Amino acid sequence: MYKIRIASYGLNITISGRVDLAEVKRYSAELEVLFTRSSQPMGVLVDVRDLIPPTPEVLQVFQEVEEFVKRCGLTRMALVIASPVIEGQAKRIGLKSKLHDSTLYVDAIANPNWEAEALSWIKQGIHNAVTES
Repeated sequence: MYKIRIASYGLNITISGRVDLAEVKRYSAELEVLFTRSSQPMGVLVDVRDLIPPTPEVLQVFQEVEEFVKRCGLTRMALVIASPVIEGQAKRIGLKSKLHDSTLYVDAIANPNWEAEALSWIKQGIHNAVTES
């Protein structure tokens, strides 16, 4: 399941559960429309804390989505992660799509202030701006 919300900085996306190929293709098409229609560069917060590790075919579509949004003006992206498996998959995709320099991977388990850290990165490019209590 996925949900895309428009935010002041760009897009706030939640992807959770098991995502099949048909659903990731709908997600891809929806993002293409949003990025194509936007006249401003966008930041993106992607919450994948509850995502079940996807299949290689789904991961390939996620990579294609990242390559597309990079070409269309993505400024910065923060991925909020709660699984080492998802983190590894996300980092591999980021390297392949060449988004790793503009992506912050936020460990929601280790950082209870994950949302503030993600938004600091997206809005201002500040990493580790939020101290943990």
